[in-house]
Amino acid sequence: MLALTLIAAAAAGTAAQEPPLRLLCRFESACIDRRPCFDSSAEVVIRGIDGAADLAQLDFGDGRVRTARIRREGVWTSLVTEPDIDHGNRVEVLDFDAAGRATLVVNAPGTAVEVLSRTGTCAPAPEVDR
Repeated sequence: MLALTLIAAAAAGTAAQEPPLRLLCRFESACIDRRPCFDSSAEVVIRGIDGAADLAQLDFGDGRVRTARIRREGVWTSLVTEPDIDHGNRVEVLDFDAAGRATLVVNAPGTAVEVLSRTGTCAPAPEVDR
């Protein structure tokens, strides 16, 4: 239960005056449209947004930072972005559970790669100097 509380607080920030926590999610492979998976590493940093317990920022490390809505259903926490009109209505969904297991799915309808999925882990991100 402590792990679930930590990860949920990391995604959403806390109600106290503490700044939102951060999570680092690492992925080592990818699968395209149900084909066999291949080696492909990626990292996503999740940052809670002060004053917005239902929102987080996803930093994909390639210059893209997207705002995502936080949804909690059962043991999974989901972060879902709005359709990106500039990129074929692409939507990113990052799911993770209390044990740190994570899945990242990118859906871009009508493109050459319609569904890209990755499986990995999420953990509290190291502190950064301010």
